[in-house]
Amino acid sequence: MSSEKYFIKVFNSHIRGASATVVIDGRYFVVDLNGRVEYFSIDSTRISLGGAANRLLYFHPEENRDFVFYSSNLGILNDSGLIAVLGREKSFIKLRRRVKSSKLRPYTISLSLLILAIVVIFSILPLKRLIIKSIPFSAEVKLGEAVFQSLSFELSIIEDSDILKEFELLISPLLVANSNSVYDFKFYISDDSDPNAFALPGGIVIVNSGLILHAGDSSEVCGVIAHEISHVNARHSLNQIVNQVGIGLALKLLLGDLGDLTESIGHSGSFLASRHFSRRNEREADRLAVELMVRAGINPWGFYNFFEGLVELLNDGILAVDEAFTFLSTHPNHRQRLEYISREIDKIGVEDSDYQEHYDLDNLKYILKKRL
Repeated sequence: MSSEKYFIKVFNSHIRGASATVVIDGRYFVVDLNGRVEYFSIDSTRISLGGAANRLLYFHPEENRDFVFYSSNLGILNDSGLIAVLGREKSFIKLRRRVKSSKLRPYTISLSLLILAIVVIFSILPLKRLIIKSIPFSAEVKLGEAVFQSLSFELSIIEDSDILKEFELLISPLLVANSNSVYDFKFYISDDSDPNAFALPGGIVIVNSGLILHAGDSSEVCGVIAHEISHVNARHSLNQIVNQVGIGLALKLLLGDLGDLTESIGHSGSFLASRHFSRRNEREADRLAVELMVRAGINPWGFYNFFEGLVELLNDGILAVDEAFTFLSTHPNHRQRLEYISREIDKIGVEDSDYQEHYDLDNLKYILKKRL
C-alpha cells in the first residue's frame, strides 16, 4: 500500500462533497469515507482534469459510475504506486505532461485585462461587484447552462410528463407573480431524497423529489422554490459561482469570452452548487421569497413552516442527519433565519388563516411515489 494519504471530496447520488481520503494499494484506489471503505480498480478508473484552470483532479470509477471523487492535489499523479500501474499508459503520460506544462506555461493576457488585474489588486471588492453587476444576462444564462451540464452526470432528472404537469400546476402562481423577471426560468425535478432545491445562474432551478415528499403542503414547497427564484433574481447564484471560481471567470463573462465556459467549470458543478450563500444573501432571498409568495397569493407561512419542521424533525431524530444535511448545510443559521422570516411576514400583516391551499400536494406526491 502507498504510504501517501490524499484528501479528497466524494460525490454520488446521496453524498455531495463529503470529505474523505484515498490511498493507492496495488492496483486499487482505497477510499475511506468516515470509516466506510470502497475499493476501485485503478485500471478501470478514468482520471481527468477539471475545475478553474484545471486545478482539480477527477476520478471516475467505471465499476460504479454513480461515484466520483476529486482532489486539488495534482501530486497524486506522481505517486509511485499509481505510476507503477499506469506509467506506460499513453493517456496517463499525456495527462502528466499536461499538468507539468500548465505549471510552466506563462500566462498571456491582453493589455486591457492586465490593467483590470492591476486594479483588482488595489480594489478587489468594489471592482468585483461592479464587474458582476455589469455581466450581460445572456452570459449569465450560458454560465448556468455550463454548470448544469457539469452536474448532469450525477443528476437523475425526472422526465415523466404526468409528474411535470402536476409540478407546473403547483408553481404556476409563482411564475405569474414573477413574470416581470428578466430570466426565463427552467425547472427540473431530480430523483433525490434530500429535501432540497438549488438555483443556478440564469434561471435554472433543480428541485429534489425529497423536497416535495417531505413537505406538508403546497405552500411549503412553493416557499423553498420562491427562495431559490429570489436568489436568481438578485444574482446571488452568479455571485456565488464567481466567488468560487475566481474573478477571471467574471472578466470572461463581461467581455463575452464564452467559448470555454464548460471547460472552465470542468466537473465542479456539484461542488459549486453545494456552496452556501452569505448571511446577507440568504436574508435578502428570504425577504424576496415572502414578498413573491404574497404577490402569488400563496401563504408565506408555508416557507416558515417547512424550515421549522425540518429543524424539528432533525432535532427529534425523526429525520436522519444525512437527509436533512444538504438543505440545512446550504441554509445555515436556522433559528435566526426563522425569526427573520417571521418578522418579514409580520411586517406585511398576513395571517395563516388568510389563505387557502392553491394546489393539493397529495396529487403530486401520489404520482411521485407511484412512478419512482
